[in-house]
Parts: sequence; structure tokens; C-alpha cells
Amino acid sequence: MCVLEEGTPWANRAELYIGLLKEADRQDLRQSNAPIVLWDYCLERRANIHNAIPRPLFQNNDATPHEATFVEQGDISNVCHFGWYQWVHYHNSGTIPEAKEHLGRVLGPAKNEENEMSQYVLTSKGTVVPRCTLRPLLPAELNSETEKRKCAIFDDIVMKTLGNALSSPTKPPASDYVPYADGELDPPPIHELDEDPVDNFGTAVFEKPIMDHLVIDAELKYLKGRI
Repeated sequence: MCVLEEGTPWANRAELYIGLLKEADRQDLRQSNAPIVLWDYCLERRANIHNAIPRPLFQNNDATPHEATFVEQGDISNVCHFGWYQWVHYHNSGTIPEAKEHLGRVLGPAKNEENEMSQYVLTSKGTVVPRCTLRPLLPAELNSETEKRKCAIFDDIVMKTLGNALSSPTKPPASDYVPYADGELDPPPIHELDEDPVDNFGTAVFEKPIMDHLVIDAELKYLKGRI
């Protein structure tokens, strides 16, 4: 048994590529100045790019990781048309005089939404929506003073909602909790309670291994089969 020093992901090949993937995620977030809470969208996009590039592995025979796993060529059309956190105009239904094109930022391919070209788009409200009808901003639009002001306002709203590239948004105080219909305040998260949550028998919920549930389910199925 070999004990490795903590923080040495290059010790084996799997951890090496995971470390490279994480570093690419950090670089994308740093260069785009995107809110740090969007790291998971960035990492999923980077994983798609990673799986579409051949790696110098003898076992893959010059094939991409996707091709070596699924024995078919991977589709890269949903990752090569847009960059990470790129400015776009996406289509949104609206009535006159509302505009149908809205300003947003691309967060990567959206799975199981519309078609393969669907992308996650960050809106000016700080929400994420899947859209398949969108286009990058033209050079003339990027150089337009009007569009620059819109982009600045967009970034300011997103920063207040989602935080910045260095920190997550601050948690609202208890007085800002949304009340229920009966007037009670929204309870604080479980990790902020003074005591650990327990079940009806007084056993800590988070200390139960998942195997207990699997064994109980298997026993119940066995008993039903005997009846």
C-alpha cells in the first residue's frame, strides 16, 4: 500500500485528467469573470469538450473518449458554435411592443431540452433557461454604445443576484424569508439548525448508511414474493 501526499492529483492517470478538467474550469471562470456559482455549468461544458478530443492513450486507438465508450462519433456542433459565457440574443415570446430578442449569456449545451443544439442561457434576472433559438452578438452590436450600456446593466443585475467571480451571493437575513400561505416564516436550512435532524426513533438521519435502505427494500420484496 502506497500512501500519497495530499494534493497530488497527478499520481494516477484518472486523477490527472480530473485535475486538468478542474483547471480548465477555473480558467474559463477567471477569463470570463462569470459568477462562481455557475461553475457546474462551466464544468459540464468542459467535460463535453474533453470527451470530444482524442487523448494520447494506447487503449483508445486514437479515438475520442466518447467514441471509445459508445462506439460512435460524438456530436460537437452544440459546443463549437458558442463560447463560455458569450453574449447572445435569444428568442422569447412577447407581444407588441415587447422585443422578441433578449440579451443573455450562454452557459453550455442543455441536455434533454428541445434538440441537440439547445443551450442554457443566463437571463438578466439571474435565472437560467434552455433555448434553441439564439445567436451571438454581431461585431457591430458589441461595439455599439447602446449595447455596451445594456451589457453593463445586465452584469450589474447578475452580480447582485448571483455574486461575482470571487464570492457567492450573501445569504439574506431571516427577516427576508418568504412567508408561507399561513403566515409562518420559511425555516432556515437544515445545516443551520442547532441540533442534528433525527427520525421518529431518535436516530440521526444523516448517520444512516444507504445500504440500510437497500437491505430493507430487498427484504420487503422477498417477503412479498413468499406471500
